[in-house]
Amino acid sequence: LLLDLKRSDLTEVSLPQPFVKWTGNHTFAYLNWDDNNPALYAPLLERDLGSNEEKSLFPVLYQFSTYQNVLLAITANATENPQANYSFYDQDMNEIFSFTSPMLSKYSDWLIPFYDYNVTKNQFAALKPIRSGEADAYMDGFDLEIYNLKKRESKVIMSGLENEPIQFSPSGNALLYGNS
Repeated sequence: LLLDLKRSDLTEVSLPQPFVKWTGNHTFAYLNWDDNNPALYAPLLERDLGSNEEKSLFPVLYQFSTYQNVLLAITANATENPQANYSFYDQDMNEIFSFTSPMLSKYSDWLIPFYDYNVTKNQFAALKPIRSGEADAYMDGFDLEIYNLKKRESKVIMSGLENEPIQFSPSGNALLYGNS
């Protein structure tokens, strides 16, 4: 349902997928999974609320997130040494920044460790495994790395952490870490 806060109005929106994320004031995106053929990747589609027009943003994607004026696209390279590619795009779909990370496999897919983005400081925080491997047997810990998208640089803040939730403070000067 779409709730118009100004008019206190609810409108039903017909969607092929349940997990949508805003990409603009009147647009949202979703991974268009094929229910009949399970896969690790799906095309990322964007729909305009007014016209209901759809366009393809990426032909294959593993996971995505949206933040104010930034779209994060995560793809996977499932070779001998699997790597995740994190790419950040502006509203015109120009790549702002990207980096790779070792990947951990699960039974039928991959583990994407916790991450967060701070809009105010254009910073992205991610937990990165030290090496690729199987998630249930992985014991090497994670590095907490902070990426500055504008300066196109990164810095390891801490090492040896567990994969637990992280969240920036609104100012971007602090980060919560952990389950409680």
